[in-house]
Amino acid sequence: MPRRAEKTTKKQRATGKLYPLNMRTTFELRRRLEKAAAESGHSLSREVEDRLTQSFAESPVVLARINDGLQRELVLLRVVLATLADRLGITVSELEANAKEAEAKEKKNLEGIRTALKRLGPKGFQDLVDQVEKSK
Repeated sequence: MPRRAEKTTKKQRATGKLYPLNMRTTFELRRRLEKAAAESGHSLSREVEDRLTQSFAESPVVLARINDGLQRELVLLRVVLATLADRLGITVSELEANAKEAEAKEKKNLEGIRTALKRLGPKGFQDLVDQVEKSK
């Protein structure tokens, strides 16, 4: 049975010395780590150390701080949007009303076109198409 690794002490940590970390991994994971190390120009050991360090940096405390920051950004964006709408002299409800009015006008225009096409009938429509083509 292999010998257990010695535990590091606070005194050892202060020296800045690097300590070995022997571990086993799957062939596929090692291959991926080797590829990533080659792409970044690091040694395999450095790549593993960087990835482990990053995994500890993404702790729940860090993620909570990021979330708090995003919440503050969202509040700020809402204030900016409200200020812009105020300076433009328009509200969201007015924008919605304008959109509904434009939609109603478009619908009325389409109904008028349908009515006109029905009155023309197939022959009248074809005559209209012919006139347009002749005018080109």
